[in-house]
Amino acid sequence: MTTTENASKGPVVYLLHFDRPLRGIRHYTGVTTDLRRRIEAHALGRSGARTTKQFIDAGIGFVVARTWAFEDQAEARKYERVAKRRWSGEACPICRKQTGRGLRG
Repeated sequence: MTTTENASKGPVVYLLHFDRPLRGIRHYTGVTTDLRRRIEAHALGRSGARTTKQFIDAGIGFVVARTWAFEDQAEARKYERVAKRRWSGEACPICRKQTGRGLRG
C-alpha cells in the first residue's frame, strides 16, 4: 500500500470528508479503480452509495481528503473495511488539523 494524492492504475481506497456532519456522519470511505469517475458519480448522487447520496440531497459538499493506492483489489477491500469500521475520521487530515488528533495508516 502507498499513500497517494493521484489516481493510480490499481485499486484506490479513498476518504471523503463532508463539509458538515449529517446524522453524526462526517466521512465516507470507498474503493475504486477509477477515482475520477467514482468521485464524479458521488458528486452527482449516482454512485450507488446511499450515504453520499443523502449528503448530496441535503446540499452538503465533500472533498477527497486522502487516498491509498494498492496493488490488488483484495488488499484494497480489506483496508477499506478496516478503515470504515475503526478509524476513517482519525485518518482524515482535515479533521486532524482541526482537532490535533493522531493519524493512522
